[in-house]
Amino acid sequence: MPTVGSEVTCLANDNGSGRWEGTFLTVCDPVKCVPFDPPEHGFIQGCSHEGMGTDTTESQVFPSVCTAACDDGYTPFGSVNRNCLISGIWDGLPLDCLDVTAPSIVCPDPITEFAQPRNNFVVSDFSWEPLQVVDVSPPVDVRLLSINSVGEGENRTTVFTEGLYSFLYLAVDQEGNEDTCTVDLTVRG
Repeated sequence: MPTVGSEVTCLANDNGSGRWEGTFLTVCDPVKCVPFDPPEHGFIQGCSHEGMGTDTTESQVFPSVCTAACDDGYTPFGSVNRNCLISGIWDGLPLDCLDVTAPSIVCPDPITEFAQPRNNFVVSDFSWEPLQVVDVSPPVDVRLLSINSVGEGENRTTVFTEGLYSFLYLAVDQEGNEDTCTVDLTVRG
């Protein structure tokens, strides 16, 4: 955009043509867009101007293009590629990186516990807890929902007679994504 003006006039010549008269002193500064911040849980992959890479931390000259991406486990919402417009603003929408991936509970293999001689029960210490959980946005809340489809509260039982028991666990991350896991316990006499 011009930053210093100039004034020129087209004057008629005697031969029917025209000629310019005046000062051709025009200074133009390139149009720039301010650098945009990387999205939370994401990063700026790179910027380029006319095919050449540019410093992502510096203002970008029209018609530069910058590309952003999300960290593993996050999903992009908004514009991944943004163009510096002639107006000096970025087109598109700012990129948001959202966790839409459920946590993953590492469910243990089936467990067998043996009752003491002449007893038909065990007192379990829930040795498989705490369950391991993989997620991009910890902490993850993991809780026991039920044993054999019967809801469990704070005072869960620890005494189990001979038989098969299914423990249903629920994991919920900060974004509300959920996963479940069933731990099978066999009690033998």
